Amino acid sequence: MHRTVRLFPLLLLIGAVALGLAPLAAFSAPSPPAYCAVQASAKPTITPGIYTVTVAVTSACPPNGQAGVRLESYLGGHFPRNSWFNVRPGLPLIRSGTPWYWRGRVRSQSGAASYPLIIPGMTSPFSPARPPR
Repeated sequence: MHRTVRLFPLLLLIGAVALGLAPLAAFSAPSPPAYCAVQASAKPTITPGIYTVTVAVTSACPPNGQAGVRLESYLGGHFPRNSWFNVRPGLPLIRSGTPWYWRGRVRSQSGAASYPLIIPGMTSPFSPARPPR
């Protein structure tokens, strides 16, 4: 019995040293993917004021990078509903049937803020200077 009492502190010391030498990477969370800049473009359809919109990450984005985007209306609707689309290299957001008064929105990496993204090429069908088809 006397010998067991002396071995217990020794076993605790060995356990503490073993845990101290365990790799910390196993206990840490993986790093988040890189957040990339986006570019948007619009192509007119046959119907005046309706466009096919493409939002993609720029060419400087690393292969594991992404950006959170969505399309939204000045009147209150947005796509996708209740969420964000993660744009990645090779996976752009392409949405046909988008009216001229919609714009894009890009989410910050923290998700706490978002920023407007004006889509070049989208003009009102009532505007005197419409782009050629």
